[in-house]
Amino acid sequence: MSLARLKSNNQEAQEERTAKQEAMRDDVFRRKTQGQQFLKHHGALLRALIRIAGTIDLESNPGEFERHVLMARSLAVKIAARILDKPENEISMEEARPYRQECSEIVAWCWTEGEPLRADQVADEIAAAVRHADLAYDADTTPWRNLSNAGQIALTVVPVMMRLRSSVALYDFRLGTEAVLARLSAAVAEASMIAVRAILPATATESDRRSLFQSFLREYSSDLQTLYEEGARQTVDALLPLSEGERVQYLDDRRPLDAIIESFYEVARQNTQLNASAIRAMLEALSSSSHLGPQV
Repeated sequence: MSLARLKSNNQEAQEERTAKQEAMRDDVFRRKTQGQQFLKHHGALLRALIRIAGTIDLESNPGEFERHVLMARSLAVKIAARILDKPENEISMEEARPYRQECSEIVAWCWTEGEPLRADQVADEIAAAVRHADLAYDADTTPWRNLSNAGQIALTVVPVMMRLRSSVALYDFRLGTEAVLARLSAAVAEASMIAVRAILPATATESDRRSLFQSFLREYSSDLQTLYEEGARQTVDALLPLSEGERVQYLDDRRPLDAIIESFYEVARQNTQLNASAIRAMLEALSSSSHLGPQV
């Protein structure tokens, strides 16, 4: 065999080995990604299955788990359709993907609580809350107004609304889920924007503002969720021994939702002050250290 032919055979063998290695890496990456996506989208349903059946053995009763997976997927499509103003049959899985995880949380909650999933009602409420929340972004102090684009705002607001909705499901103070969600979403958005303005300098980039806003939105929605659930429980306990007329009067006099939101604003204000003070102290420390020169 000639030397040229031998080199050619070696090159072909090397290329074949390289192609196989790349195929193996692609397969590993694909499997890893599929596993991550499965757990991300269905983790809440798996936890619900463990609580209900005491096992995660899907083979013992695959139909029940699959049914709830499809319910969550369908709910995500319904929400995406309402937010993007498109027919459900035109919604792609890519467009519905941002809502899959939170939809699994809602379906899992209904599953474990034995509550029926009113998918159309949930989708209508979430979409209405997003539209109301969108108004909170109109402040002239927010130069990053383009966040109000329906697709972009939904990525941030919908997960928050879905978490808050599970709390509103406990009790809505006879105001209606949609109205309560709209007020809660506006409160969280406003408090988050106040925090951004208090912490970041005027020279901060739009990307910095948006990133910090999203961080506060997640943090403050968790705070409001805790306050809301505690206020709802206290209100229900107070209403139980009362007559219907007394209950109406109690809600009218006390206005518990107003009190909850007022408490939330105070918690957010204190949190913002602490964060702003800590950041200023860190910046001052860094500025001072930069003038000390090298240590010997």
